[in-house]
Amino acid sequence: MIKVNNRDHEWRKGMTVQDILDDLNYTYPVLVVMVQGEHIDKSMYPNTLIYDEDDVKILHPVCGG
Repeated sequence: MIKVNNRDHEWRKGMTVQDILDDLNYTYPVLVVMVQGEHIDKSMYPNTLIYDEDDVKILHPVCGG
């Protein structure tokens, strides 16, 4: 089990950041992703492995005025 934005999410071997985004239907063009407190660049989403018990944060910036 992993945590995504403080909620339990099922972990599976070989899971990547991109898999989590697909699982949770994130479609925002700009996201900030952190795994274990480390920022993950968008180009690395398909290659960044997630390990059991990792803590993942996914944020989408919001602008206003």
